[in-house]
Amino acid sequence: MDTVKDCVDYFKDPELVARFQRSFGVMRYDSSDNGVTVPSLDNESKTSNGNAIRKLNDVNHAITNKFWYYLFLFGTYLGDEIGYAVIIPFLIWNIDSAVARKMVLVWAAVMYIGQSIKDIVQWPRPECPPVIRLQTKWSIEYGMPSTHAMISIALPFSVLYYISNRYQVDFSIGIIVVFLWCMLISLSRLYLGMHTVLDVIAGLLLATILLIPFVPLADVLDRYLMYNEWTPLIFIVVTVSLIIIYPTSDQWTPTKGDTTLILGTCAGILTGGWLIVKLNIQDDFRVMNPINNPINWPSINDLGKY
Repeated sequence: MDTVKDCVDYFKDPELVARFQRSFGVMRYDSSDNGVTVPSLDNESKTSNGNAIRKLNDVNHAITNKFWYYLFLFGTYLGDEIGYAVIIPFLIWNIDSAVARKMVLVWAAVMYIGQSIKDIVQWPRPECPPVIRLQTKWSIEYGMPSTHAMISIALPFSVLYYISNRYQVDFSIGIIVVFLWCMLISLSRLYLGMHTVLDVIAGLLLATILLIPFVPLADVLDRYLMYNEWTPLIFIVVTVSLIIIYPTSDQWTPTKGDTTLILGTCAGILTGGWLIVKLNIQDDFRVMNPINNPINWPSINDLGKY
């Protein structure tokens, strides 16, 4: 048990995150007596979201490598509202609506569980300083587990799985893309100072475990819901029930509101898919069943026509 506790304490240490930030060019500075700013690795004042939930980042810092900053900023956008707003409509409009629906089911389930655990465990985000908070959007949320890390593996892997069931794709290339996607988002949470290493590891492990039952279950549920006459009512009852039973913490965080938005988005997208089938806007066989056709990538001539 002591070994496990030592490992937990080690990966929970905010200094690990601070060292990671410094290795990628995020430096903290303190003012000296003569007015010159000098690099600093220490600071007395520390804040966390234990008793005082709000994070303050009043430490002078500098980004010495803009490439890593913008790359990791892009990576974190892949796992939040901006990424969802781009990826989900793109899948529906340009790839396959069935793949998008199943992915959204997995996304909603994984996020609901991850967000609930945050408000149950109530572990604070890494102390600032020594960590430099480069993003304050989710600072008043708790940190364990990292839902960005959970989504970094849940979204790309589920998309790859469902696409490979319906189209002929190179699975080895897909695995490489999933790995790079996952690594970029996960490391971005450390770079931006939003999570400890333990938060990220816990998020990745939890998502991997949840994918085992939820990926095949989403496939079965999608087929059932698209043909069920009571699908809209089912979504209303399930969504409202999940919101009511959502665990609430002692102090307010925006986690419940974000989770409600995710559940509502899932219900809306799947209800739209149900309407497409019921109104015969799209052939239900194509919407529901595997196609197993090769992907026809556009040629240079095709691109010229459009």
